[in-house]
Amino acid sequence: MAPVAQLSKADMCLFLQQLQANPPDIAVWDPTMRLSLLRGGLVDLTIYGRRVASTPRFALMAISTNALAYIAKHPCIPAINFTFDVPAARTQAKKGQVELVLRREKMSDAQIKVHEAALVSIAQWLTSLCTPAPKALVGASPAIETCIRFICAHTLGMPQYVHHLTDKFIMQAGKLALSSHHVTELVKSCRGEDDALLVGLAGKLVEKRMSGQVAAQQLDAFLNADGNRMLREKVDGLERHLGIKIQAEKLKEVVGNMVQALSKKREIGSVDEMEGADKMDVDIGSGVIGVDADGWQVSPDGIPKKKQKVGHGQLP
Repeated sequence: MAPVAQLSKADMCLFLQQLQANPPDIAVWDPTMRLSLLRGGLVDLTIYGRRVASTPRFALMAISTNALAYIAKHPCIPAINFTFDVPAARTQAKKGQVELVLRREKMSDAQIKVHEAALVSIAQWLTSLCTPAPKALVGASPAIETCIRFICAHTLGMPQYVHHLTDKFIMQAGKLALSSHHVTELVKSCRGEDDALLVGLAGKLVEKRMSGQVAAQQLDAFLNADGNRMLREKVDGLERHLGIKIQAEKLKEVVGNMVQALSKKREIGSVDEMEGADKMDVDIGSGVIGVDADGWQVSPDGIPKKKQKVGHGQLP
């Protein structure tokens, strides 16, 4: 277990001032400034009370707003404990009837091992940030990297440090380089419809369907499988949006064509306004009939001859 930190108020004030004076991304801090984060000592990372790694306390606080808020109130705590309870559904008999009960339960041993490996990777990355040569935040397997992204983006509240993993998964989905099981695990790791990974995965699937790279029936079967509900809703929403947009573009194109056709027809000849409010020319092809303000026909040569009322029925 990491030794209990003996932090004074002065140490904490100096650290908070350091956060304010430097960029939000500590990976771009001056190496000397990053090295100074070691003065806060170490804090253990535990799962269900069992230690899996230790990491520099101030480095964890610098990258995680959630850890910063908690440790600032308890600066000398020896460990940060993670439970990672997962939602589960169980049936139980009650008054002769069976009802479904939703609850949160402890993860399976296999899930715990993946989360332990993810925390070890995060702790090693944080330690490297306090050196002149920071290492990349990666995992030894896709499952561990999925877990790293989940812990950083949602548990620790530091999504900006795992953009590279989010982009990697979206790119792989675009190349159809992920198994359906892996995509489902990625979907399960998302939180909310605005999760960057969920939006990216949905966008790639819609793109593949529209381009014919994935059969519609095959994609529908995948989206309807257990665990993909959020992805299915996001895909449906994107396709509805695209459908409306496409229809709007088609309508715009049709209206544009109609306007062009009308303009062309006017160029050939229909009704053209002339100067003056008391006269207009009605183009009927070969001849022009003058019409005065009262609607009476005027001879082309201007000689007052017998006038006749021009009505709509007389025009071709």
